[in-house]
Amino acid sequence: MTKTAFVNCNLFVGDREQLLNNTWFVVDNETGKLTAKGTGKLNVAVEQQVDLDGQYVMSGLINAHTHVGLVNAAKDHYPETETLVTYKALKDLKNGLKGGVTYIRSCGVPFDVDVKLKNMRNDYPFEGPGMRPAGMPISILGGHADQPLGENHELNASHLVNSPDDVRKVVREQFKKGAENIKLMATGGIMSQGDQIDDNYHWKK
Repeated sequence: MTKTAFVNCNLFVGDREQLLNNTWFVVDNETGKLTAKGTGKLNVAVEQQVDLDGQYVMSGLINAHTHVGLVNAAKDHYPETETLVTYKALKDLKNGLKGGVTYIRSCGVPFDVDVKLKNMRNDYPFEGPGMRPAGMPISILGGHADQPLGENHELNASHLVNSPDDVRKVVREQFKKGAENIKLMATGGIMSQGDQIDDNYHWKK
């Protein structure tokens, strides 16, 4: 197990308002976890040392509502295909990490791209934060996120449901694929043709 010490920084821990000045911290190179911290002179044996020259360091951010790979078809002038969504998702993940986001909760991605990326990540690594994927969202027919996709609009951005049994089936399918949370698209009034402000997910039995 090798360790790297980062020295000479201003550290914001988050449990107090004040910065910890002239601070050092040690990271396990294999796990990425912080194993020790202190102020003043480094007093831990490490294999590598990096001088941060007074820069500011803080914990990673968590983005709890993301749609990585979201495509603006009107702006991009390309059909919303799985290839394009995957390309944009990888770009979004990389940019998020650069912006300090180290973990995301995905809240609906066409083609289950977020689930597929997480499932393959150990064998095919890519830059980006850790993530809790949802896969394709669930929408009622004609509701929010009932949007055509594909080269010829032959696919849909959501799993379309019309009954409680439809919802149960889709939820089981999503968890089987590897989803770790389920996105129900609350419907009514925005972003979709045909939905009304009082549309909802309630069915009379």
